[in-house]
Amino acid sequence: MVFTGGAFGDPVALEVGGFLVPQSVGGASVATVSYEGDLGLQGDQLAVAGRAVVDALNPLGNTFNSTASALGLPAVGSVPGPSNLFGFDVDRFDVAAALEPGSNGTVLELTSAEDVYLPGVVAFSVDQ
Repeated sequence: MVFTGGAFGDPVALEVGGFLVPQSVGGASVATVSYEGDLGLQGDQLAVAGRAVVDALNPLGNTFNSTASALGLPAVGSVPGPSNLFGFDVDRFDVAAALEPGSNGTVLELTSAEDVYLPGVVAFSVDQ
């Protein structure tokens, strides 16, 4: 599933389905591109199936933090690159642990308590 923007407000909830999570989840990921997320302003969060998504470069409460990352590491080509992309954020997260084996749908939720952000792209995939 690929969402290509057009949602404003808070929260943005995207229901995804049409897949079957295998009994042994091999891999699942969410990739996001957002605009206007600020490195130093807390309060924005990505959640999958109600579970907050965090990694080494995207802490709890600051998902959209002007970084470019892939699975918790700086994205290829961004090293040594800037640690603050001044409002542009692109990340890929491992979300396999958030999915129940046998499920065929989930909800991706983007929220903010303080920071303003504009979701541009959200892509979701499950290895079957």
